[in-house]
Amino acid sequence: MSADVRIATADDARAIAEIHVASWQEGYRGQLPDSYLKSLSADARETRWAQSLRDGASVLLVEHAGKPLGFVSYGPSRDDDAPETGGEIYGLYVHPHAWSTGKGQQLHDGALAALGASGSTVVTLWVLTSNDRAQRFYSRHGWQLDGATKVVELDGVTLSEVRYKRALDPLPTPSAL
Repeated sequence: MSADVRIATADDARAIAEIHVASWQEGYRGQLPDSYLKSLSADARETRWAQSLRDGASVLLVEHAGKPLGFVSYGPSRDDDAPETGGEIYGLYVHPHAWSTGKGQQLHDGALAALGASGSTVVTLWVLTSNDRAQRFYSRHGWQLDGATKVVELDGVTLSEVRYKRALDPLPTPSAL
């Protein structure tokens, strides 16, 4: 199944919100309270995504035959200990119906290419310690735990996250071309 990756626009906010909610409800089942997962709203997320995209958020969308299947958001690292050339993948989500089809890898590779083109030399991301599926995905794609952890509070639930890091290959200089 061939798919296209493109830059998302504010017009994609509804599709992104629906993917976001569906992937959380399926992917975080057993990791987050069912009451929280059931309360997630594509309407509320659509409003936030539309504003983020209008504000210039970097988001790639993967689609097949014009149907959005997943997205990745990325940009400069938000970590206090990040180097000046640090980038971060903020979130990568694929609709559960498209899991294990290569769409996540397409988004992953697209985000790394965009971050590298913008000057990032190292990229990080955060994963719930309970999210074995995501940890396996990132480990398969060359990411390594770097020892950093954090605790976040989500709707009264305390969650632990671990940080993964990956160096980016430097872009060739014009003289090397």
